[in-house]
Amino acid sequence: MNKTLVGVLLCMLTGMAGAAPIAILYKKESAASLHRTDGASQAALQAFEEKLIEAGQELIQASPGVYDTLDRAAGAIVTFAPDAGYSVLVDIVKATRPNPGTNLQWADVRMRVRAYSGRRIMASLSATGQMAFREGAEDKAFEAAARRAVTQIAPGLLDKLQNTPPSADSLFSPRIEAVQERDLTPQTPPPADFPAGAGQRHALLLGVSDFSGVRALAPGATIKDLPAVTRDIALIKRTLVELGTPARNIRELLNRQATAAALRLSLADLARATRPEDVIFVYMSSHGMPKDGGYAGYGYPVLHDSGLLNRSGIVDFEEIQAALRQLPARRVIWVADTCHSGGALTGMPTVEISSKSIVLKSDRGFDADLVARAGGKDMAILTSSRAEQESWAKDDGASFFTEILARGLNETRGRAPVYQLYKDYLEQGVPQAVRAYCANPKTGCGRIPDQQPGFAVSGNGRAITF
Repeated sequence: MNKTLVGVLLCMLTGMAGAAPIAILYKKESAASLHRTDGASQAALQAFEEKLIEAGQELIQASPGVYDTLDRAAGAIVTFAPDAGYSVLVDIVKATRPNPGTNLQWADVRMRVRAYSGRRIMASLSATGQMAFREGAEDKAFEAAARRAVTQIAPGLLDKLQNTPPSADSLFSPRIEAVQERDLTPQTPPPADFPAGAGQRHALLLGVSDFSGVRALAPGATIKDLPAVTRDIALIKRTLVELGTPARNIRELLNRQATAAALRLSLADLARATRPEDVIFVYMSSHGMPKDGGYAGYGYPVLHDSGLLNRSGIVDFEEIQAALRQLPARRVIWVADTCHSGGALTGMPTVEISSKSIVLKSDRGFDADLVARAGGKDMAILTSSRAEQESWAKDDGASFFTEILARGLNETRGRAPVYQLYKDYLEQGVPQAVRAYCANPKTGCGRIPDQQPGFAVSGNGRAITF
């Protein structure tokens, strides 16, 4: 029965992916994760791969060279190419425990599988296989338990697939209208009867410029401080107050205050304090980490207590989006001034999965387009740069993106719809300012970079004013 069940599961995966092969990668998720070459890991991977091959599915495997690099690293970043098909990341943990009243022990193997469709997650499930053993038979017991975990995880994943509509758009949370590179703003003005927001204005400002907490949690990794973030937060707060947002309605999390627990609590406080007619402005400035770091295949802002092995310190963009969608307020503006890491974080290899291969990549950063995938209300999302780009700041000032955004808000006195701010100020203003700044050899940029802000909306989000 288990063999049949797994066969059905794999056939469904194959059918959903069409002719596209499935990429399989073993990736350690924590310090307790087994090394890829451990007997239990090998048994689980072999059992899983055999079932795929029996179903006639072509597999994409990492080369020995890629795995050699991953095996020697403390951690790894996994990203997905635009053409990525179906991918499965596998993690294995094992442990022994006594079997009271007998001379046996239990071998437990927990298998975690994260299945992705393109860049977005389909399912994240885990199961534990168990096998009793006598002294001296521990290795064989772990291998048998690993094979049992493969079959035990199948029913849950099968249930997820059976209840997933075949439409790609309906596989995940509601999509928003993403602004394309050749068509960066809506071509039609917002509806004239869009309510101006009779309620109150509320803001949540989060910024991390001092990353000593992150460095303490990730020995061997180097992440640079961002002095401009403190100035970014001060500038945005001053601008909002001058435009009429009551200071009592502005929640500020800076450096040591910007922990995962504090962010979750602040989002919960917003849900309790706001009403449908209110308008919410959420601003985040920090380093940005790649989408694989988040539980749902999304990136995340680096908080004071974010760390490679400290999952409780990670609040990824999917979790933030879910919290924003649940707010009573109908209008939300979300600004993410989190550059792609641009080499600030070192010591972790980056792997890219595409429809044809699993390769090592040197770039590090989250996909700005995925940051802007949310829905469920009238929402406008502004990101400071695209996936492959850095966000720049003056040595003695705020970031270019935040500085120009604040100028646009001030000059329009907050009356311009957010799409107009993007069109009139950010779309051309940010890349021009960055290029002009870095064209001066005294700035030490080393090159003339590109930085193109991103913009996306859901519902009537393009018409929100603040």
